[in-house]
Amino acid sequence: MKRHILTSAFGVLITLATASVASAQGLTNFPMVGITRGQTLKINLAHWPGQPCSMVKLGFQNSNGVAVGPSETVTLAQGISKSLAYNPTVAWGERVELLPTVVAPANSKCVASVEVISAGETLVLVPGTVGFSPKPVFGMLGLTGRQTVRLNVVNFPPQPCAGTISFKNNNGLPIGTSKQFNLASGHATFLDFPSPENLRTEVRPTVTVTNGNCVASAEVYETAITAIFYPPQPCAPTEPICIEVF
Repeated sequence: MKRHILTSAFGVLITLATASVASAQGLTNFPMVGITRGQTLKINLAHWPGQPCSMVKLGFQNSNGVAVGPSETVTLAQGISKSLAYNPTVAWGERVELLPTVVAPANSKCVASVEVISAGETLVLVPGTVGFSPKPVFGMLGLTGRQTVRLNVVNFPPQPCAGTISFKNNNGLPIGTSKQFNLASGHATFLDFPSPENLRTEVRPTVTVTNGNCVASAEVYETAITAIFYPPQPCAPTEPICIEVF
């Protein structure tokens, strides 16, 4: 089955250093991304034209905030890019949620993106972002047949992150279950909502934050393979607070 990609046009800068230049410092530059057996999660780092991109550490974390897989510290010359790939051991039919991390000095100006690759094909592309909303908001998304929507939330360090994740239907009413969370720095959790059999269902992932800062993402998957990835939205123009990664 051909997989489709849903990404948002909120930019590809890692962090905000000035109004137009990004620097990659901090541990949570991306949301959680799920993969299954035979798939590869890849971080891509590109040089920002005319700016230094040096001593940038690329790596991955699991849902407990523990570093897993390979890591590498890179310095890029003008026009050069670098990638770091991780293909974890996962049982057939199971998924693992991972957090791509990019850490660098404040004077490094780089552009980052993340890919989910299967059999050489890119199924999902996730851009880095200049900042996250402290109150994640999602729109409606549809699923059918054997599909499941997964709502991920990861703590943005250093404060704990607490709240509730759930789903609503197109009438704004709760559907499925809800889950309360209280996450330590770098920790993550998720909640699944499987589609009723043979019915197309429109759902809205909902995150209610009561303490700290959280970064959320949503995925639609079937037989453990992600079909759609819904990254976190950028900070709204009216929001007085934006979680900047620097």
